[in-house]
Amino acid sequence: MYHSIPQVIAGYFAGLLFGSTYFIVTEYTPLFYPASILGQMRRGVESLWVGIGGIGGWELSASGGGWGEGWVFVQDGDKVSKAS
Repeated sequence: MYHSIPQVIAGYFAGLLFGSTYFIVTEYTPLFYPASILGQMRRGVESLWVGIGGIGGWELSASGGGWGEGWVFVQDGDKVSKAS
């Protein structure tokens, strides 16, 4: 047996504690307390994420296209038009 029963149980509870803490810090607090430092940090990261073009070719907010096509890289006159 690679792990004993007490090791598996301890690992389960350690993961549960870590996962719950991570969720509260990264998701719950910014969502319900947007004026907190965690909420402000989350908004900043989201703004930058959309600004660099989001993920691949997925539509995120008003930043269409892929990497390098968000507001950080594209100037007002350089907007990429979408083919319909």
